[in-house]
Amino acid sequence: MFYNLMQSYTDKIKKCICEKYDSEVLKYKAIEDIYATIDLHHHTIHSDGLSNVQEIIAYMIERGITVGAITDHDGTGGVEEGLKLAQEKGIICFSGVEFSTRTKEDAEIHILGYEIDIDNPGIQKLCQKAMDGRTRKNEERLNIVLKKWPDLNEQVAKLRSSEYVGKPHIARMLLTEKKIETLQEAFEGILAGTPLLENPVIETSVEEACKIIIEAGGVPIWAHPGITKEFATRETPEFWKVCAEHMELFKSYGVRGVECLHKKHSINEALTLVDMALNKDLIITRGSDYHGRYYL
Repeated sequence: MFYNLMQSYTDKIKKCICEKYDSEVLKYKAIEDIYATIDLHHHTIHSDGLSNVQEIIAYMIERGITVGAITDHDGTGGVEEGLKLAQEKGIICFSGVEFSTRTKEDAEIHILGYEIDIDNPGIQKLCQKAMDGRTRKNEERLNIVLKKWPDLNEQVAKLRSSEYVGKPHIARMLLTEKKIETLQEAFEGILAGTPLLENPVIETSVEEACKIIIEAGGVPIWAHPGITKEFATRETPEFWKVCAEHMELFKSYGVRGVECLHKKHSINEALTLVDMALNKDLIITRGSDYHGRYYL
């Protein structure tokens, strides 16, 4: 259902871009209007989001979303509840997951898997593998926090006992305890960098993630390509050259579409990715990458 539905929206874009527009802004707006009620990228407290599943569904309703998905990082803990609540509210909601992967050239690539069987052993094994890496890294972050603020021992112990700990949760704790003035201060300061280089978090290849998603009955989608830092300077000819090469490669691995419409893509990036995806016969998706109201 997911692929066919998104293909129908992609077909609407094909017709849309054949029209003449007075500006790229108007062309982008026409495409955005087609996808106005679609948001296929939400994170909950089961990964690094700050909203529970009920709040995510309420947020979808508030924005008039009719087609959505729960796509936590490396986990499916919120999916079952999300699907049930969405159905009750008349929202088409797909099971999902977002895997962090690396290419041979060491570029970090996020692959979204939609309409997966969340109980599939391969999916759960890959989720656990990724979570083990994240746990090591976040333990290092918590140690850094305690070294700077020893009085936060109780708060850090509470975080350690949580199902999932990520940078947003640590930052929110620091904000609550008045150690920082804004969340951004934590992200750009004490939580910045990669403290555990000797134990890299991302050990999964794009090919492996796609294979497992497909085996679980799902559809692999390349998430937010325009913000891939390792390719080249954003929006340069070199960046788009590398991006196009990787899009073709990922298609050979089984990627069926591209998240062209994303909050961090500029209008030019979104339109370039739309053209690139259409030329490679890939479907187009839209996702806010919502992590909570703090990040709006």
